[in-house]
Amino acid sequence: MKHISLTTLIFLIFAKVVLASDIEVNKKYSTLQNAVEKSRLNSQNIKIEKIRLESAKTLKYQAIGEFLPNISANAQYGNRTNKYKEQTSDPSTKQEVKELKFDQPLFDGFHSYQKYNEADKKIQSANYKAIDKVQEVSFLAIQAYLDLLRFQKIVKLQQKNKELAEEFFKLINRRKASKIIDQSELIKFGYESSSSLEKYKNYLNKLNKAKASYKNIVGELDEELAEVEINFETFNKDDLISSIIAKNNNLKSYQYNYLSLKNAYNAEISKLSPKVSLSASVSRQDKVFYLNNQDLTNKTIFLNISAPIFQQGNEYINIAKVKYEKESALEQYELTKKELEKEVSQTIDEYHFLFEINQLNKKLFAMARELIIIANKKLASEVLDPIESIRIEIESSGKEIEYINSQTDLAINYYKIKYLQGEL
Repeated sequence: MKHISLTTLIFLIFAKVVLASDIEVNKKYSTLQNAVEKSRLNSQNIKIEKIRLESAKTLKYQAIGEFLPNISANAQYGNRTNKYKEQTSDPSTKQEVKELKFDQPLFDGFHSYQKYNEADKKIQSANYKAIDKVQEVSFLAIQAYLDLLRFQKIVKLQQKNKELAEEFFKLINRRKASKIIDQSELIKFGYESSSSLEKYKNYLNKLNKAKASYKNIVGELDEELAEVEINFETFNKDDLISSIIAKNNNLKSYQYNYLSLKNAYNAEISKLSPKVSLSASVSRQDKVFYLNNQDLTNKTIFLNISAPIFQQGNEYINIAKVKYEKESALEQYELTKKELEKEVSQTIDEYHFLFEINQLNKKLFAMARELIIIANKKLASEVLDPIESIRIEIESSGKEIEYINSQTDLAINYYKIKYLQGEL
């Protein structure tokens, strides 16, 4: 059997470490910002809201049209035959009639003005809805990213715990074979070992779900995720609620929807007002019979005043319909505002709670790591049972998992506040 020299062995180990280091450096990590940008680009919901916004913009052009004149041109071409009593008819002659009409609204009870404001408010409502959808998709992408990163870390730790548990169980079986422990202790230690395997499978399932969620939201799966650095802020609850109520895009969308219906209601009422318009026309008719087949040019200009009196009651029905829609929109706005206040209040309370829990878990994790160092020293001095050393290492890993979970939950909660503020 050939023996490898010590120099060669050291070289192979060094080469392996360097190669592993190079692979780690050359990995292409996806960042949180990358995930957000891809989710925005691939989101069908964002595309739908943008189309709705463009559709709403056409209402403004339609409203502007009510200020503009109506211009039309008419032309008639045909034959004319004249016949007198008890006389033969004249041979038919060709005849042309041409007319140009011009109607300019001067006053319509401010109907066109109200329709213009209604269109403007609808556009703003659609715009805030589109912005809110971008914020919503961004938050979902952030949440998916943080969850995937969380479970990637935890599964690695649980994989290590599973291997430790297997080693733990081997030691137990050796001691059982040597009759150092009895059957009841074997069952007890076996339960502890199986618990690590169960946790590993449970988190592996959560990781697979996180991957599916990430791919569904972002559009593609990124396996290598960069760490996220967050400078957690402190928030004043009352100030935060006031700020979000003033800035929340979804609430603004409902607000402007109500204001647009308020203008729509005024526009319907304005239909009951008198209307004034200016009408002008010029027409030319050739070969007029009663003018001995001479051409006739006619020019007219009128100031038209009309007042609606009764139109089958439809005008009042339309007013009532828009009134109910306006009242419904106001109720929807008030309800959304109350729900938003509750959500912000709960979110900030949860944020403060998670912040304290995270600080506690951070301290416990640091203590657990110190305990491992002490345990390893005792193990090296053969004053600590190897089984107890494995148990300490598994418990320390559990503290690290608790810290990862609280850190991730706090980060998601922080970004939810930013989403509600419209700052993602």
